[in-house]
Amino acid sequence: MKKVAIVGAGKRFLNVYLPIFKKLEKDYEISGFVSRTEEKGKAIEKSHGIEFFSSVQELIDKKSPDFFLAPLKENVSYDVVLNLMKHDIPVLIETPISDQRFASLIPRSDKVGVVEQWPFLPLEQFKQAVFNSGLVNRPFLVQNDGRSFDYHAIAQLRAYLGNNSKPAYITGNSVAVKSPDFIDNKGKESNAIDSWDIGTVKFENGSVLIHNFSYLCKTAPYRVMQSLRSHSDNGTIFTGKKDDKDNDYEIVDIRYVSDKDTNSLDVVVDRDKSGNIKRIYDKSTSVSWTPPYEYASLTDQEIAISSHLYSMSKSVDEGSPVLYSLVDAFIDYMLISGIKQACYTGKTVRFG
Repeated sequence: MKKVAIVGAGKRFLNVYLPIFKKLEKDYEISGFVSRTEEKGKAIEKSHGIEFFSSVQELIDKKSPDFFLAPLKENVSYDVVLNLMKHDIPVLIETPISDQRFASLIPRSDKVGVVEQWPFLPLEQFKQAVFNSGLVNRPFLVQNDGRSFDYHAIAQLRAYLGNNSKPAYITGNSVAVKSPDFIDNKGKESNAIDSWDIGTVKFENGSVLIHNFSYLCKTAPYRVMQSLRSHSDNGTIFTGKKDDKDNDYEIVDIRYVSDKDTNSLDVVVDRDKSGNIKRIYDKSTSVSWTPPYEYASLTDQEIAISSHLYSMSKSVDEGSPVLYSLVDAFIDYMLISGIKQACYTGKTVRFG
C-alpha cells in the first residue's frame, strides 16, 4: 500500500485521478492534500473525506507520504516541484513541460515523473511488447499521419524509436486552405482553415520522425485514415482509424519477415463486461500485454495514468527509473516547438 499526497485538489484531480484511486484502493491510500485556500480545502475535505493540510511541510510531518501527485497547471507546477525536490520526495506532475525553468531541474530530477498518457495507452504498450519480443525490430522511420496531436504525438513516435535517439535537426512545411461548409463529427455545421504542419525530425543515429497533422482530422468526416506507423528493417506496425473516429482499434496491422516469409500478427483485444481492456495478445505468438492492475476495470486513459502510478511505486521501492521523465517531457515539448518553428519559418532548426 502506497501513501500518496496531493498538491492541488482541483477539477483534474477530482474528475480524473480520484476515480482511479477509488478503483485502486488495494494499492493506494490518499494521505491528504494541500490546496491554495483553506476555504476550498475544507470544502473538499468535507465533501470527499480527504484530509486537508495547510502546507506541504505539515502533510509530510504528519503523514510521511511515499510520493506526491501534483495535477497542476504548468504555470504553478515548477514552484511545487522545486519545493518537493528540497524535501527529496518523489512527485508526479502533468504535461505540458513548457516552462523553461524546468531545464535547470533536469540534472537532479530522477524522482520527478510526468503523467503523459498517450505513449502508455493499452495499444501503445502492446506495441512496446512487440518491439521488446524481437519479432519487429526498433524502427528507423516513424510517422504520425493526422492521428495524434502536438507533443502527445511526438511522445508516441519517440517511444517507438526507444527514447534514446538524440535529435539533430528539424525541417518543416505548412499548407492551409479554407474548408467547405460541412457537418462535423458532432452533427454541427462547420467551416475552418484546414492548416497542416508537416515536420521532419532527423536524429543523430539516422532515424527519422515525421509529424503530419491538421485539427480537421479530428472534426471533419471527410478526413479519413488517421494512422501511426513505424517502419523497421524487418517489419511494419500500422494502427489507425478509417470510418470510426472513436475506435483506436479499428485498424491494427503488424507484419514482420521471418525466414523470408511475411507474417501477420493476429491481435486480440480482450475486454471485460464494462468494455475495458483486460489483455491484448497475439494468437500466433507469445506476445502479450496486460495492465499493471489486472483486478481493476479501467478505461484506456485510466490504464495509462495507472501505469505511471505503478512505475512511481516501483521507483519508490526499487529505485528504478520513472515511466516518463522530466527529460522525456522536456525533449518532446522542444521537438514539437521546433517543428512548429520550422513549419512557420521554413528554416531548419538545429539541436546540439
